[in-house]
Amino acid sequence: MLTNEQERQLVQRALEVMEPPRRAARNAYVLLWALVVTTVTAVFIVYLSTVPPRDVLPAMVVGGVGSVIILIFWAYAHGADAELVKVWNQWRAEVVREISSDATYEAQEFITAGEFDQTGLNVAGYNEYAGGDLLKVGFIKCSRLAVNRIETRYRTVTYTDANGQSQTKQESYQVTVPVFHGLVLGVPVKLPHPGRVVISDIGFPREWQLKPVRVAHTQINSTYRIGSYPTEFEGHRILTPRLMCALWDFRLGLRATPRVSYSQESRISGGQMWLAAPGLYLKLGSRPGVFRKINENQLRDSIHQCADSVAWVKRAATSLQPS
Repeated sequence: MLTNEQERQLVQRALEVMEPPRRAARNAYVLLWALVVTTVTAVFIVYLSTVPPRDVLPAMVVGGVGSVIILIFWAYAHGADAELVKVWNQWRAEVVREISSDATYEAQEFITAGEFDQTGLNVAGYNEYAGGDLLKVGFIKCSRLAVNRIETRYRTVTYTDANGQSQTKQESYQVTVPVFHGLVLGVPVKLPHPGRVVISDIGFPREWQLKPVRVAHTQINSTYRIGSYPTEFEGHRILTPRLMCALWDFRLGLRATPRVSYSQESRISGGQMWLAAPGLYLKLGSRPGVFRKINENQLRDSIHQCADSVAWVKRAATSLQPS
């Protein structure tokens, strides 16, 4: 936990580094809107001031010059806003380091697609992969992911041709099918026996050739499908009654249905646990708005949310460790 003095210093640091870009972005956006209004007004005045029949060329020249100026100030405003976001993310990274010396935060980084595929917690194909908010605590890593599949579909459209006849044609369009949106957590573990186990409510990849497993926990059996490789033996060695109770308690605490996998190649190699929680995201503060002065209470709330997220990651990694 941070002391009051550490919080005060972090808040003061935020005010020092974030207020200048916030004011710059605010002034740029205000000037941008003023230029838009001025340009539109000038175009109408110039157009209406010409002798009928109206000559649109002077108005077009004014509009063109105004548009160029507007684009320049738009780029400046966008850059100032991006600078505020950059400083905000750097400050959150500083907060996370102060909370825990072994913790780091990268707003634009996330767990890779290769790692996501290794979890065994997804059974659908995808072609769009994004994420962010990578939080690392020691060797533990956690980030939000947005995984989608873009599909091309076809529909029949009815139209009237030049002869007034009704015709039909096939028209293609694209839809975004959500595959996984939520939090993924990776934790190094040491399993009691080499093998692979997947606990998921959506099943598991067929190519993994997992053997179905039943455990001594009624709610777990009715909520999840459990698979083990290469035999059921590995699953029963890893999924002890204590671990199953811990997983169920963890699920109740989240009010969601997390998916978990464990894998280890050999006795001497390190193992890995992956947890995927659909619809769950870490709270790491709310970015200050451009048009409102940065509030100290909002900054303190952001610090507390970062502390809670670091604590949650540590707690999740510890509570789901196999014995």
